[in-house]
Amino acid sequence: MMMLRKQQHSTTLKIRRPAAAAAGSLIFRQEEKMKKDPTTLIRVRAQQHPPVTYLMGPNSLLKHVLRNYCTRNSLLYESKRFLDNGNRVRQNHTPADLGMEDGDAIDAVSHMLGGGAAVT
Repeated sequence: MMMLRKQQHSTTLKIRRPAAAAAGSLIFRQEEKMKKDPTTLIRVRAQQHPPVTYLMGPNSLLKHVLRNYCTRNSLLYESKRFLDNGNRVRQNHTPADLGMEDGDAIDAVSHMLGGGAAVT
């Protein structure tokens, strides 16, 4: 006589993660990314215009920030010079190249020609 065994079916439930938990893991991944590539707060200021603060990576080119500052304040980029602690800031510089830290400021000044004594 053959015995028949009942097969037991195991039921698996798919548990959905709440949206908060999913968002939390996304935030965790973003925090991990920021630890690997920290960001720097840089302020660009001029005498006639309010200062503008930018958040950027240490290896990002400063040309994007400088050009955005000029566009935002309706200035000609070619007529401005940018200085960090008295040293000229060029388009191809990065905050890491200049040794900038959080809260450092770049001064935007007008390019001036002349000013010397008249030659007779």
